Amino acid sequence: AMGGSQNTKFWYIDYNHTVHVIRLRIHLLQQKLQAAELRARSSSLYLCPGYNSKTCNGRYNETDAQQIVDPETGLFLCRECVRAYANHPNPPNKKDYTLKLVDNQKELKSAMDNMRRVRVQLSSKLDMQSQPLRQGIFDLLQKLRSIKGADPITSNLPSENISMGIGSKRIAGTGRTAG
Repeated sequence: AMGGSQNTKFWYIDYNHTVHVIRLRIHLLQQKLQAAELRARSSSLYLCPGYNSKTCNGRYNETDAQQIVDPETGLFLCRECVRAYANHPNPPNKKDYTLKLVDNQKELKSAMDNMRRVRVQLSSKLDMQSQPLRQGIFDLLQKLRSIKGADPITSNLPSENISMGIGSKRIAGTGRTAG
């Protein structure tokens, strides 16, 4: 019989790369959630009463709101309205353009709830008797962390598997693999 070359395709999952990608994705997700919580905790938004009625564009962050302070009350005033009413013969009452702090509790609650949900979904799940139903991704990744003296996670390359005798064997003369 004449010999010929045979072409075989191998499909595999690179375990080492997969674990690193999962770790990275979890890390990026946690960073994004922490940044959202920090933004919700640290951001203060001030609105002029005229903003809702569209008489001005008085929407300010904490730094911008402090630009004009009413010397009598110590409250923040809308810059746009102060300029508009500076030379007005009958200016409206200052309370009509005193900035009001917008409550961002909804955003903060949402950010904290998202962090809690991710933590719960990625952690191990227990039944009513505190017996583990499943391990969480955090537990599994912890087990895979490099232990001193242990072999690194295999890449599962077909060439490595063949050299270690893992995987299917070629059936002589058929070009097919078995087992």
